[in-house]
Amino acid sequence: MKGKIGKIVLACIILIVLVLSFIYMKDSVTIEPISKILDVAKDIEIDGKYLKVTYSSGNMIDEKISYNNTLEKNIKVVNYNNSIISYALELYDSSVSNEELYYKIEASNEKGGKYYTVVDNQKVKGDQALAYNLAIDPNSSIYLKVTFNSQSQGNPIELKGILNIKSNLTEKDIFIREVSNVDSELQLKIAELNGIGVSGIYILSLDDLKVDNGIKGYILINAEDLSNIEYYYYVYSEKYMLKDFNYVGSISKNAILDIDPGFVSSLNNHSVCQMRGKKNCLSFNDLTYNTSGGKKEFDTDAKKVIELVKSDFKGSEKKVYIYDVTTDINNPTNIRGFVLIDNTKEEKEYYIYLTNNVFMISGYNMTKYGEFSPESTTIRAYTESAFNLSSANARIVCSFSGFNDCINKEGSTI
Repeated sequence: MKGKIGKIVLACIILIVLVLSFIYMKDSVTIEPISKILDVAKDIEIDGKYLKVTYSSGNMIDEKISYNNTLEKNIKVVNYNNSIISYALELYDSSVSNEELYYKIEASNEKGGKYYTVVDNQKVKGDQALAYNLAIDPNSSIYLKVTFNSQSQGNPIELKGILNIKSNLTEKDIFIREVSNVDSELQLKIAELNGIGVSGIYILSLDDLKVDNGIKGYILINAEDLSNIEYYYYVYSEKYMLKDFNYVGSISKNAILDIDPGFVSSLNNHSVCQMRGKKNCLSFNDLTYNTSGGKKEFDTDAKKVIELVKSDFKGSEKKVYIYDVTTDINNPTNIRGFVLIDNTKEEKEYYIYLTNNVFMISGYNMTKYGEFSPESTTIRAYTESAFNLSSANARIVCSFSGFNDCINKEGSTI
């Protein structure tokens, strides 16, 4: 009887063990399923060229990193182009629960090769560029290793975000580049008009300029002085803007402001005109072709006239000569005025008094100060009174230049 009871007890124990083992195995499979995160491959365009980028085990991060532990992400970048490409690595759409998370970036030219440090022990701040000015040689590959390290002794640090290879330019750099493209298009339009030939204040909407790069707004063109035209930008993108910015070929990042929705919504032809304190502004679209020529054309024509005078001059007397460029040379331009030649010195000196009734050069010693350019202040907007003060006739040119006795091309006293 006792033996029979013992067998029953043993059988019950075995049954209980089997049931518990089955439950444990079932729970284990449910809690820890087998999974695999696949690699992610992308073609990234940078300045019209493409990089093949492969993010090992994906580029998304959603991890908890305990004190002194690390998270490693690996990226392969391939350049199939025949030129070096610069790029950046960013972390975006991110969040980090503790400021004590740091990262390090290493690179190798071979898979499994020796790594060198690119960025060392930098703090993770959230959405940020982890590294700029990374470069990859033509027709080559590079392997990047990004290591996140927790230095927080408290709770594990939660890190979420997406790694991304992108253009080496910052968002502000891109904004600057796009505004520069706007300016290039504006200068092209002005060149097509042969320059601005009528002084005034002009307003141009970027909608009329038709540059499809996301930049909106207005440009105020102060052409009251045709020799020194100023361009004031009131333009914006989705994130940044320029407010009353005098564009002279470059933009400092300090001048770039975060967009103010209230300000940009108030922009129109009238409000932009008033911002510069101007009562009357004209539409840039009303400008017509300038038959007198722009500043560059005046610069070219004036230099052509000066060269004709130089090649024609044969004076042998040690005197001061004055050429009337309208009658003394075969002048193919619309330039009028005078060129004074001081032949009393070992090296002849040339004084310039020229105009096309839009621009003028008055009393400029070209030998002493060198050649002028379209950008120099030597070329000024023409005003009749100012030009006549120095250049109304050859006699005035002579005295204005500091001489008492001058002769003409033929040697007759003026």
